Amino acid sequence: MIYDSLKTSFVDFPRLITTLEKEGYTGYVRLLTDDAAGLILFREGSALECMYDGVGEAQGLVLGKQALHQFNEDVTGGHGVLDVVGLSPELIDGLYELTVSKPMYTELYAGWVDMKALLKFLSDRKLSGSVMIRAGAGTGVIILSEGELAGAYTSESRDISDKPDRALALCDDPNAMIEVKSADATKHPPLDVDEVVSGQRAVAVRNPAPAPPPAAAPVQPAPAAQQPPTQQFPAIATPPPMQTQPPVQAPTATYPTFPTPQSPSVAPTTPPGSAGGPQLDWGSIVAELQAMAEDSLGNRARKVKDILGAADPSLPGIEGAIDQVPSISLLFVDSSRLEQLAQEMRARLKSHL
Repeated sequence: MIYDSLKTSFVDFPRLITTLEKEGYTGYVRLLTDDAAGLILFREGSALECMYDGVGEAQGLVLGKQALHQFNEDVTGGHGVLDVVGLSPELIDGLYELTVSKPMYTELYAGWVDMKALLKFLSDRKLSGSVMIRAGAGTGVIILSEGELAGAYTSESRDISDKPDRALALCDDPNAMIEVKSADATKHPPLDVDEVVSGQRAVAVRNPAPAPPPAAAPVQPAPAAQQPPTQQFPAIATPPPMQTQPPVQAPTATYPTFPTPQSPSVAPTTPPGSAGGPQLDWGSIVAELQAMAEDSLGNRARKVKDILGAADPSLPGIEGAIDQVPSISLLFVDSSRLEQLAQEMRARLKSHL
């Protein structure tokens, strides 16, 4: 498994697809939500097929562009998690043949089918295709290549097994429906993923997600309000007095000079004011912020947790660590999502002051 349990709310899906295409990826991208499951099959960077199975939906399993649209809507809406799993070309071919195969035997009920005898019968006939078992507890698929087992999986597991036991266990339900399909040798054109995902790419480009952080920049002049130079800012609105003096040089000299000395001088003053007393437990606060990162990013939160853990146990130290969060590079995680996490951390930190 290449990537496990990527939270869709923090995944840059267009970037993920582009990366898989450029790297000539062979395998599948799997979506698991509370009420649906989806699969996109890739072979050498091309999307062969998309499958989407919404629990409780009348149409059941959906294929092709319609399935890709529903897959993309779930990811864009932040539903569920994604797994990216690399497989051999032979196994991907078997999975693909499953989607385009032709039904041979349908509406077979597990209550009166001897599954071992059925599999032996298909093996003797050198069948290339699949056996699908749909039960109340889930769906199982057994993939056959020239009569031999190529792999098996169920809707409740995230891996493809070389044994059919879990899929066959669904036959314990006598009402489970069994369907046998044979592979279709007809060549089908690859699925155009860009056509569906490109709309999301365009929205991501037009979205000025980093716009809110610059708006926070005017906060810096606030501490400088104690100094006389700050009173010159309103004076900029009145051109006559400012043009009489050499204004071009005065403000430019003032702007770069004050933010740099002013920020450090204010920073030392803040800790004594808010953390002057030893009543703040910085260790607990850091642990709380790390838990927020874990909850938001799952197993991709390590970098954020390391930065928080290495921060100086003081208000400026923790604030500085939080400020680094949006600039962290996490594969397939949108920077705007990290900015949102940083804002939530700042709010949580402020609640302790």
